[in-house]
Amino acid sequence: NTATGSFDKKYFSKNDPSCDFSDARLVKQDGKVYLTTLSYLAVCFSDDGVNFTVRQTPFIVGDNDYETFGVEDARITQIGNDYYINYSGVSDDGICTMLAVTQDFSSVQKLGVAFMPDNKDVVIFPQKINGEYVALSRPESAYFGKPTVWISRSTDLIGWGKHKRFASLRADSFDSARIGASCVPFLTEKGWVEIYHGADRNNTYVLGAMLLDKEDPSVILARTDKPILSPDAPYEKDGFMPNVVFSCGCAVDDRKVRLYYGACDETVCCCKFSVDDLLNELV
Repeated sequence: NTATGSFDKKYFSKNDPSCDFSDARLVKQDGKVYLTTLSYLAVCFSDDGVNFTVRQTPFIVGDNDYETFGVEDARITQIGNDYYINYSGVSDDGICTMLAVTQDFSSVQKLGVAFMPDNKDVVIFPQKINGEYVALSRPESAYFGKPTVWISRSTDLIGWGKHKRFASLRADSFDSARIGASCVPFLTEKGWVEIYHGADRNNTYVLGAMLLDKEDPSVILARTDKPILSPDAPYEKDGFMPNVVFSCGCAVDDRKVRLYYGACDETVCCCKFSVDDLLNELV
């Protein structure tokens, strides 16, 4: 309840035939959906990128009608001294992409809805391209079509237009059933690199990569034929959501990529590789 800041607990019996417990994230009963958890965003600090301290006070919580079921999947783009945080706001209205901004990760200003429902997996490029901000998103239709990544442009980061279909599913590939942007793109001498997630018909989530034209990122120059990261370790294969690796961000420094990703919706992991090795997979 966003008016009172409270929420109601509801209890279910595992023996109740009217309940569907097939997805650990939710319970379905009589046409209604109930969440088993309520998500929020927290801030973590590290001096070495490996050992983190979690601030115990939530940073962003659901406090409006578009976020009543929680907030999740934050992606952060630094533009100048501002850090723009886009994230999924979940409610009865569907999944919106919300936008907030901070300069110090102590205070935050919510800017409102950037993309209407259902739309998620948004990444904003870290600089203007030909005078406009650029973003990738993944809208979904309840009636027609399949998951597809789109590219959009904006002059103020709130009003987005010039929408164009960008990347689609590929039959008999690791991204044959689901696709979406994962990391904020980073620029190399060959073009923009976008690390994205894909899933097959077995619901195995992996990560792939694309190389985009520097001046026109709607042009895909190359796309990996095989995943760059797949569930392999036990903590990536067995858990709350099995066989899932899912990223919302990476850090690039001195041509080294430090990729952070979630495994099975239970643990946060990190892997390292060089920009050159990744480009070799794409060029």
